[in-house]
Amino acid sequence: MARLLVCGLLEFDSGKTWATVGLARYLIERGYNVEVYKPVAGHNLWYSSKGVRYTRKLGVLVGDDVATYIEVLGVSEPHRVNPIDLALAIPRLRGLDSRSMSEYRLAFQSQDKILTLARFTDPITGNTTHFLVVDNLDRIAPSTRKLVEELTLKLKTQKTELKPLLAFLSSKHVAEVLEFGATLLEKQADVLIIESFNNVLEPYGGLLAKTDLIIVVTPGYAIILHDVETVKEIAMRLSQLLGVEGLRTNLVLEKPEVASTAKLIEIEYLGKPGEQVKKLGRYIEEVL
Repeated sequence: MARLLVCGLLEFDSGKTWATVGLARYLIERGYNVEVYKPVAGHNLWYSSKGVRYTRKLGVLVGDDVATYIEVLGVSEPHRVNPIDLALAIPRLRGLDSRSMSEYRLAFQSQDKILTLARFTDPITGNTTHFLVVDNLDRIAPSTRKLVEELTLKLKTQKTELKPLLAFLSSKHVAEVLEFGATLLEKQADVLIIESFNNVLEPYGGLLAKTDLIIVVTPGYAIILHDVETVKEIAMRLSQLLGVEGLRTNLVLEKPEVASTAKLIEIEYLGKPGEQVKKLGRYIEEVL
């Protein structure tokens, strides 16, 4: 059994999900038993019409990435392959003065301020809990607040404040639970493809130590990192210096000892999610 970790080079729009499902499709069609796992997902409700549609249908908070898993890979239990989902909303624009405009722009960058809904599914018990972040409600635009209120009723959310929610989700206990979710999936797979979020190298603590190969994707390219042990050591040093910022893939890739052993592969243009990433797939099949 092999664990492949797919990370993004860019904070947004690296193409992680397209690469994940395209690689999964390639391997599945060649006879491999493949499972996908997105431990932590985040999405903005304003841009996630597909995710909202499935949330309404299933009664489980999901974003567009996991909706793609459902549509392309036939995932029937999205909460199993995605234990944590975080839903943001667009911020309120309080006026056209410089302060209001600045607060509006900064809210998109500081996503904690517009986190409104969250889901945690415990892979051990199978229990799912949805949360409403009450101290952020006044910060979001009225148009999305109506949607949040609708989903709050649909999902039977528990009220919480931002700080304790983030403390819980970043706890050692949750990291252990997320790893347990990965082990459940890999028991029935030849290959487990784990998709990280944004440009974060490790979606939960301890994952790098149990990863066989890292695939960093960006539009047009995949960067294969075979020397996971070196990546882990550098990421540990950077995180000690910079905190969570030290886990950004670009910072790790800038280190010569990582770049010198990396393999650059072109990714062909894909017309839609689910088309096979053949060049990447052939390379991965060779090294499995």
